Amino acid sequence: MISTNHHLASQEYWSPEIDIIETAESYQLIVDLPGIDPADVDVTVDKDLLSIRGSRTNRQDKNEKRYKRRERVVGSFLRQFTLSDSADSESISAKSNHGVLEINIPKHTKSPPINIAVES
Repeated sequence: MISTNHHLASQEYWSPEIDIIETAESYQLIVDLPGIDPADVDVTVDKDLLSIRGSRTNRQDKNEKRYKRRERVVGSFLRQFTLSDSADSESISAKSNHGVLEINIPKHTKSPPINIAVES
């Protein structure tokens, strides 16, 4: 199980939408990041904490008065997830395709139970 940690609730920050899929072999995070260069996204793991951070800049900051309507959020984002013990943090991979970031977190392979002989 992966749990989310919400941070940075202010107008300077926004939160991309994320789907989490769990299979027997892995967890997959699907992150909507339209208009963000993959080079501007940082995915890190520190112990059991997976962090996804980056920012979306406003391309018309100098001409802001030209907007007739403005709905797209700009600024920095940070999403953090606590990984379960079953997650293999050393084998995580990430790829971006048309503004969708996919992070694959394999699970550790389970060893079969070991029968321990009891000596008398």
